Amino acid sequence: IESKCKNDIKTIEINKINETNKIIEKKKKFPVIKIPQSLLPNRYLRGELPCTIEHGTNGHYLSWICPLENLDYEYYLPIFFDGLQCKTHPCKLLSRQGIDDMLYAAKGHPERILPCIKNIIRPLRNALMLYDIDITLAVLKIIQQLILGNNGICEVLLPYSKQFLSPLISFMDNNRNTGDKMDYRQRKGDDIGEEIRKTLELLEELGGPNALSLIKFSVPLYESCLKNPNSQLKSNSSK
Repeated sequence: IESKCKNDIKTIEINKINETNKIIEKKKKFPVIKIPQSLLPNRYLRGELPCTIEHGTNGHYLSWICPLENLDYEYYLPIFFDGLQCKTHPCKLLSRQGIDDMLYAAKGHPERILPCIKNIIRPLRNALMLYDIDITLAVLKIIQQLILGNNGICEVLLPYSKQFLSPLISFMDNNRNTGDKMDYRQRKGDDIGEEIRKTLELLEELGGPNALSLIKFSVPLYESCLKNPNSQLKSNSSK
């Protein structure tokens, strides 16, 4: 009888937690901003992309018309970033898988990515300004892959952060309250609050001496992950 009562109490607590999470999600209202539509669907229909979708036993993948090291990154990478705002197949797959393949092939070759940085800022901003959780998660993972792939990329990307980081404020507190249960979404990378924290910490660690001040300009609620963040801010103010 005692075990049944304990189980009933746990189920009641879990239901209450789920209800509060749903109420919090419903209460949030995001601004509706007019964003120019992505040109990736039209480019795909006209056959302008250097890849096609193949259907394999383990799912869909992209087949490229040439080795990726011979591809013009400065032209094609912003095109795939422009498709990050797409929500439907096949453009959703084309954009995310295309960026993943190109960034993976560019590991150890920062000269392929550096000329593209200024051209991918607007697509990043357009995707994040949709305030869509699935799209935001995809953008966060791409930013992580982008700055971890090569040294020096983060220092070039971070000065542009004022243009695309601010929408993340709306999702910073989206860590689900699971009570005493294990949250497996953190392991799967589906916890948006955790992914935002992870991305901002990587930007601070790899973004150079001015990283903290640049992040706090767009995300004032961010707390530094470094041991002596005050020394960094003092050095910046003295300059």
